[in-house]
Amino acid sequence: PILINFQHLWLLIKDAWRSGSFIDKLKIWFMPTGWRPQDVAEKYPVDYIKDVHAIKKYETKMPLKAKIFSWLQFLSTLGLMLYLFAHIGDYAFKDVLQFSLFIFLMIYAYTSFMDKSHQSIFSMSLACIIVGVNLYLGNGCWLGLNGVLLMVWCLVTLVGYWCLLRETYN
Repeated sequence: PILINFQHLWLLIKDAWRSGSFIDKLKIWFMPTGWRPQDVAEKYPVDYIKDVHAIKKYETKMPLKAKIFSWLQFLSTLGLMLYLFAHIGDYAFKDVLQFSLFIFLMIYAYTSFMDKSHQSIFSMSLACIIVGVNLYLGNGCWLGLNGVLLMVWCLVTLVGYWCLLRETYN
């Protein structure tokens, strides 16, 4: 879901950049969805769905263990998010931002995993780095969470993504 939302924004940015008219560069942000400057639409055509009812539904086939793993990731992310919401006033703004980035990377990891993308490994690796650096700087504790448990969870998750992607989707 994250990539889908930003694809539309990226198309708008590219169209605004490529437009020859300054008026169109501004106009693109206020026109209805699907409107494109004439010069850009001619020079850079974009494929779009003409009949949404005729398109085959997107469906990713996942084995049971991959589904269970994804659900565990979702539930652990939900738990960490609820922990953040419950204690948000107890920590400095920079700590809340780092923890939010960590949660974002986890969400990106399991959603890209469900799309059979190896980006999940990269995203979870970044999340592990964030945890590791904060545990090192925080003497083994990050925002009141047990550092060893959190790091083991990160590494097990990373290995899980790697193994399941290799086994299931190759």
